[in-house]
Amino acid sequence: MPTYTNAIAYMADWAEDDSSEVAAAILILLTRAEERLFHDAPIMPIYKQKVVGNLIKSQAILIPPEKIRRIRSMIITVNGKVEELKFRTDSFLDKFNPSRSQGIPKFYNWSEETEFRLEPISNGKYPFTLRYVGLPAGLTATNANTFLSDTHFDQLMNAAMVLLETYLQHEEGAVRWEKLYQLNLPSFQAEALAANRTESGAGT
Repeated sequence: MPTYTNAIAYMADWAEDDSSEVAAAILILLTRAEERLFHDAPIMPIYKQKVVGNLIKSQAILIPPEKIRRIRSMIITVNGKVEELKFRTDSFLDKFNPSRSQGIPKFYNWSEETEFRLEPISNGKYPFTLRYVGLPAGLTATNANTFLSDTHFDQLMNAAMVLLETYLQHEEGAVRWEKLYQLNLPSFQAEALAANRTESGAGT
């Protein structure tokens, strides 16, 4: 399987510039290439994650995991029954519970990336499950392989080379790599969609 080292070497060989400045740029460009693929196939099953825990009495805020892209669902268990919290705006929550009283949480808001607001404020201990679409770890010196590098290395390199050629101010080269990226994008997205359907059908 292609690794982080393979990706860096591929880009460095193409750049034909072993300066420290270009070497540093390549690391940044590889990360941006991964982000582009994450954006262009946002429903890959590998991105689906969940966190479980317990709300406690008087809890008004839930600290979410890092790198959340989208919330799939937020559920709590009340007396053995699963209840799904609904997303609402801050202004709605302010009107719904102006006194910030306690009760069984019914709504949440994620206007701040660092926290979830719960309303009403939790009045007891409730198990919760937060399902979300996350952002997987990218290729680094300490993370040699990823889902993308193992399954879509060529498309990852297409995206990286667009950025590298742009950085090197090789406009014609950037155009050629972009055409190649766009040519392979439909099949990349179709594979991601098929994998997502398979994963969803398995009930995970």
